[in-house]
Amino acid sequence: MRTYSIKRQHSVDICRGASGCFLAGLLLFTLLFGRGVSGGATESISYIEDLVGQGRKVAVVLIDMQTGFMSRYMQSEFVEVVSEQNKLLSHFEENMGVEVIDVNYYEHGPTLSEHLQSLKKKVLYKLFFKREDGAIRAMSAEDTPGEPSQLDAFLTSRGIQEVFVTGCFEGACVYRTVRDFLRRGFKVTIDRKLNIIGDVKDSAGRSSEEMKPLNQEKWQSLKKEFETLTEVPPLIESYCDI
Repeated sequence: MRTYSIKRQHSVDICRGASGCFLAGLLLFTLLFGRGVSGGATESISYIEDLVGQGRKVAVVLIDMQTGFMSRYMQSEFVEVVSEQNKLLSHFEENMGVEVIDVNYYEHGPTLSEHLQSLKKKVLYKLFFKREDGAIRAMSAEDTPGEPSQLDAFLTSRGIQEVFVTGCFEGACVYRTVRDFLRRGFKVTIDRKLNIIGDVKDSAGRSSEEMKPLNQEKWQSLKKEFETLTEVPPLIESYCDI
């Protein structure tokens, strides 16, 4: 049995005025003293390392974790999810079997600086921009001779057929990106505890917990259509009370 270690990121930089500093304090508190997240980064890291150990090439695709969406994040969820995403990103900083794709929505600001601290250390890191919710047709921020500029073609050219998708918002851009990857023949893994679910703007006042069962129906339907969709931990069959 293999064991896995996770680097803990002790410093963050998200101070953007008074509210940004408050969020930074909350995030730092969570990183140092917060409870562990069941099924979050720990299980996802183990799953990805198992794939790499089988000789598969894997891409972690980070969707829309940008400053322009901060006002729409539900604060408590933001702190917890970003902490877990950072554990995942920092763990694979030096792993040459895992590429990290950072996808930004045009005109919604740069990637959160909390993530850039890890992303900039990653040799196999590439930034793409998109103009629609789904990311599969996102275009590379830099033209590299001999490399396809569209995301799906780029991944194929690198021999990558396994993608781990995480980001915001789960019921919109994350879901549509996963669906599009599946339709193109990619094998996709998600971990819902690493996604931003609640959207202050579009969730009609519902909390993240209230949104989960609504999104779950979409994931269950997609799983029935595509056996190549995996959730870590496994998809819950029903949210109905017993």
